[in-house]
Amino acid sequence: MKTLKIFLAFIMLLFAFTAAVTITSCSEDETITPPVDDTSVPKNLFPLIAGRVIVYGQGSLLAADTETPIPGSENGFESKWIVTGTSNLVPHPTLPVTLVLDTTKIPALGAVSVRTFFIGQDTVTGNFDFLTSLGFFYRSVKIYATPGDSASGIRADSLKWISLAKPSEGLDKEWTAFSGVFFASAYGTEIRLEILAKFTGKETLTIGGQAYESYILRAYRKVFLQANNQELSIGETAKLWLAPNVGPIKIILIGDAESPGKSQTMTAKNF
Repeated sequence: MKTLKIFLAFIMLLFAFTAAVTITSCSEDETITPPVDDTSVPKNLFPLIAGRVIVYGQGSLLAADTETPIPGSENGFESKWIVTGTSNLVPHPTLPVTLVLDTTKIPALGAVSVRTFFIGQDTVTGNFDFLTSLGFFYRSVKIYATPGDSASGIRADSLKWISLAKPSEGLDKEWTAFSGVFFASAYGTEIRLEILAKFTGKETLTIGGQAYESYILRAYRKVFLQANNQELSIGETAKLWLAPNVGPIKIILIGDAESPGKSQTMTAKNF
C-alpha cells in the first residue's frame, strides 16, 4: 500500500512537471504583437455641402507674424463661413471647386470683411487644395513681371493652388503643398518658396458641451536660395483643427505686415 502511494505521488509530480514545461514552452514560442498606433486620417474632414454654415463666435485678430491677439479685437468677434456650392470663377486644373464665403465682423474696431475661399476637393481621398495669394511674398522680395526690372511692376500671377490638406498621407507625414522658383530682386538671384504641411496629431475640443475629436493640420513656409539651398527664412502660416463630418472647428492664420492674422473657434453650426 505504501509503495502504491509513493508511485502515485511520483506520477502526480511527473504530470505537474510535464505541464509546467509545456506551458513554459508555449509561452516562449508565442508571438506577441505590440499594439499598432492608428495613423490614418479620415477623408471627411471638411464636407463641402452647399448650405452648411459654421459660426466662429470666439476669436481675435493677431499681430503680424505672431499668435498675439490685437487688443480689443476679441470683443464681439464673429466669423461666419457659408458653403455656397460649386464655382467656376477660378477653375482648378483637375478638381471641382467649391466657394466658401467668409464674413468677419469686429464691432470693437468697426471692421467688417468679406472674403471668398476657393477649395478644390478630391471626393475619393478627401484631399483638398486651397487657392491662396502669394501677393505679399512677391512684393516683399520684389518679384517683378520681367525678372529684375522694377519698371515692369510686381508679377500679377499671385494666385496659386496649394495642396493644403492630404488625409491620404495619414498622421505625421509631411508633404509639399507648393514649390516654386522665382527671381527675387531683393536678393539679386533666384529663390525657392516651399509651402509644407502635415497632420501632426489629434486633439479633442469641447464646444457647447459636445466633444469633437479633431485632426491638427499645420502649414509652414520655407524660402531658400536656389543656387546653394541656403535657408533664408522659415515660418508657420496656419494651424487648423479639422473635425470629421464638420470641418475646421478651430483656426489660426498667421498674418503679415500687410494683413493681420486671425484666431477663431467654432461656437455654432446649422447641421
